[in-house]
Amino acid sequence: MKTIILDTDFIILPAKYNVDIFSEIDRICHFNYKLAIFDKTLEELENVSKKGLKRQVKLTKELIKAK
Repeated sequence: MKTIILDTDFIILPAKYNVDIFSEIDRICHFNYKLAIFDKTLEELENVSKKGLKRQVKLTKELIKAK
């Protein structure tokens, strides 16, 4: 099984552009995988939130919790 590490810019895409990144990952990855993020990614989301993207960050955090 491979690990796919998602960075901050990538995980915020669904909230910014209404893209289902998870179905797209399923579509292009024809192997077993698990998704992961670094602890720093959550910290970076807080910094992004302070720059005026509060709605997108809130949606992104909800998405992370759901997955």
